[in-house]
Amino acid sequence: MKKHIQFPLVGASIPTGISAVDDFLKLKLGNIIQATPPENKEEAVAMMKACRENHIYVVMSEIMKRGSLERRCAHNFTKQDMDEIIAAAGEYYWGRYTIGEAGGVLYWPKAYTLGRKVNAFSNLPKCDSAEEAHDAYIKYLKCFIDYEREKVSGGNLINVESSFLFNYHVEAGIDMLCLEMLPGDAFRMIPAIRGSARTSGKNWGIHIAMAWYGGVQFDEIWLKRWKLSLYYSFISGAEFIYPESGHYEYKQWRKNNNYEFDHPRMKESRKILREFWRFSQIHQRPENGPEAPVGIVFGNHEGCPGLWNPYAWGQYENGEKWEAGPAEKGWDLLDSFFKTENCFSETFMGDTSFSGNPPMGQLDIVPVECSIEKLKKYKCLAFIGWNNITDAIHEKLVEYVKAGGHLLMWLPHLNIEKKRGAGVSLFRNGNLEELFGVEVTGKEKSDVVGIKYFSESSVKSYKMPYANTNIDPGFIGKMTPAKIRIVGEKTKVLCGFSELFTESAEYLCGRPALIENRLGKGCAWLVTAFEYPGDEGMKQFAENLFRVVFAGEQGSIRLICSDSVRYAVYSGKVDGKKFKLLYILNTEFEVSQAVRVYVSGTVSDEITVPPNEMKTVYIIDDSLLICPESKDSEIHSIAAGEDSIDIGFYSLGIQDVKVINISDKNYRFSLNGIVLKLPREKTATLKCPARYNPDKADFYSKNFLSEPEIKLQTAKLFY
Repeated sequence: MKKHIQFPLVGASIPTGISAVDDFLKLKLGNIIQATPPENKEEAVAMMKACRENHIYVVMSEIMKRGSLERRCAHNFTKQDMDEIIAAAGEYYWGRYTIGEAGGVLYWPKAYTLGRKVNAFSNLPKCDSAEEAHDAYIKYLKCFIDYEREKVSGGNLINVESSFLFNYHVEAGIDMLCLEMLPGDAFRMIPAIRGSARTSGKNWGIHIAMAWYGGVQFDEIWLKRWKLSLYYSFISGAEFIYPESGHYEYKQWRKNNNYEFDHPRMKESRKILREFWRFSQIHQRPENGPEAPVGIVFGNHEGCPGLWNPYAWGQYENGEKWEAGPAEKGWDLLDSFFKTENCFSETFMGDTSFSGNPPMGQLDIVPVECSIEKLKKYKCLAFIGWNNITDAIHEKLVEYVKAGGHLLMWLPHLNIEKKRGAGVSLFRNGNLEELFGVEVTGKEKSDVVGIKYFSESSVKSYKMPYANTNIDPGFIGKMTPAKIRIVGEKTKVLCGFSELFTESAEYLCGRPALIENRLGKGCAWLVTAFEYPGDEGMKQFAENLFRVVFAGEQGSIRLICSDSVRYAVYSGKVDGKKFKLLYILNTEFEVSQAVRVYVSGTVSDEITVPPNEMKTVYIIDDSLLICPESKDSEIHSIAAGEDSIDIGFYSLGIQDVKVINISDKNYRFSLNGIVLKLPREKTATLKCPARYNPDKADFYSKNFLSEPEIKLQTAKLFY
């Protein structure tokens, strides 16, 4: 970047023209806009200059019709004209949307793409293999991306996408990534865009399709969901956030109601955005977050888009073999990653429950083609859907484990067969010694069988749910066990295929279901059946095993809470003093949630998060938890002694701040000059005086949230 930018950028889609920029400024909605340039070049240049002069970043709407080399706007502008228009914005030109919703080739209803019936993208040609479909998709996208670079203009090209497929858009040449939030499940799609952005080095953000997918009624739940969309985007690390629509006007199609710009509900929609903009300026989110120690691998030639269309690679006219099968259905296991385990399950274990959120509250979906340096940033990698293994991928996984990584795979993830429906052909004819310490010598017949844990993992944090070998078979389903020969010196069997109550450890070792192999500094686990995790017979065991992994990968900071609470952990530094910052978001619309924070083995007192709200918790020296009542605040200075900490704190107003000492020593603590003697393992609350950041004085103004009366020329937005 040319200069330091305080992320996230916050803003809105606006109508076209310089007057719309002026209205945006008056409405106090942020510092980034998404808009279409006026058809007149002089007006377009003036609009861009106004943005530059007022420090507003610009995302330009799509110039080209989707799936076409024809224009939808800016019809008379040459490439030189467009480059001059972009240059007028200077460093505040953020980029232009290109290949909008191109994942629709895979996820739209099939009638949309057949013959371009919605005048947008076309379906892919019939393909024999996932590799062929992958190549066809990239070639199709490059046609449009290359044309835009050569014929339309320079500058960053941004996708706007609702599916998993961000890694393919990077491969095709996109410069910046943008999620159209709400058509798909945010708990799936945000990990996908963030994983692709982190592993490719791209900026990324979120465009919230609130009017189209925020709800079928413009009611209180709609408004609360809108607020949650903003704050969940924030804690997830999005670098730019704005609504597509639903903030200037709203059409309730079912009842034929129009909520126009001045309607009280529209004003409330904008107030929510304005409050979020104020928060994002008063409170500065630390950079390089959130922490996500576990990566779910998006495999080689994976063709599951993650929403709507039940086909792989959009091959809906190419036989039943392309219908969503176990490889694609494995992605449904993501739902269990964000859901508390059944309280009556005998496999629900531990002294404290952290079930219902991934480690550190977040996970990434990581493209397998990324570099080994990027993979090594994850403590654990787990495969879930389609993957065609190659020598290069295998070599990378071996290096990842040797360096200390934890790896979980199923046999189908070692498949070299690219043709859809041809079954599994194992890498190196089943000689998996290098990575897993085993050879696959054949397979048993498919049958209903159980799985029994009977041994501990050598990774002590992985608590296997076993009692002894005299126990009923568990996780019963139709599976195809592999015939396995153990060849590694550091390879052990943790689970065996089981059919009877009484079975010896020797018998279970002879029918391995889960093996563990120590390799270098790390460890690799392999489920030795020919089913994917999402196969109906395997799904129960797969969910349990993922829960074991997630419990084992929990970090030094954990949240004890219901699965209505989402959280993220960031690392910050002020005056050379490091701290952790915990964002806690209550997604319950109506009721508060009590949470407790686990820090390096110690558990805090309860912290209450109001309904539909977010709390911030600062953790200093793994000893003090600072919990302001209002999120509109920020630590700006820290002076620490051996048993004292003095905090300078920006605060929008006077507020209660809870301070929790979870250490075994007494502290002298002060906040904005208010001194508190805090004995060990005690909690106290102090009244923190207001303190304004002089560089952000406008945002502390008492009338900042008030909206001026303005007369719009039009409230019509591009999307």
